[in-house]
Amino acid sequence: MQYLLYMELAVNCLLALFLGAILGFDLDAKQRPVGMKAMALFCLGASILTFVSLKLAPHVPTGPVIAYIILGMSVIGAAVVIKTPHLLQGLSKAAWLWISGLIGILIGCGLPIAALAGTCFALFAMIVAMASLRYEQPTLQHALHIEVLKLSTLEKIEALLQKLDLQIDKKSIVKGDHIYLELAYTTTPSTQYLLTKRLHRLKGLGEILKL
Repeated sequence: MQYLLYMELAVNCLLALFLGAILGFDLDAKQRPVGMKAMALFCLGASILTFVSLKLAPHVPTGPVIAYIILGMSVIGAAVVIKTPHLLQGLSKAAWLWISGLIGILIGCGLPIAALAGTCFALFAMIVAMASLRYEQPTLQHALHIEVLKLSTLEKIEALLQKLDLQIDKKSIVKGDHIYLELAYTTTPSTQYLLTKRLHRLKGLGEILKL
């Protein structure tokens, strides 16, 4: 009997890691702090706690355990929202953590079909949202003239440009008393807003002019 319980726990752990990794794959591909590893571990932890309360500690009421798991998910989600510079991105990351934790609870309760269905619906919602953003937001041309006071800041700008969804049309660097970076690129309004906001937060920059 104990052997079967441990086998079931092992299968649940593997399924939780797999589904959590699938949910976090898109975030990890975009090099965001909350990615595949965090989502997989979040799902695994919720699954183990739920399974232990149900099968290995039947004298412990399951309801309060699940309530505490949800409370922990809420605290972590709130921390993610607070630490993320862009509010909408923080809410999106917190929502994905919530989904991952709930999928883990379903697996721990012995409902793998429901967990698979929940994962499929979450991925479908993500695909629809991404497709709607691409169709709704037109791409526009922009140009910036950036005064760079420190060479290390130029490297940070390069890293930022690689992370964001930008089509660089022209980029030139002029060196003198200071370094001047001129950019011509095409992107959506939301990405343009995010770029300018992050540029203004970088230390070691002078004037940022829109051309």
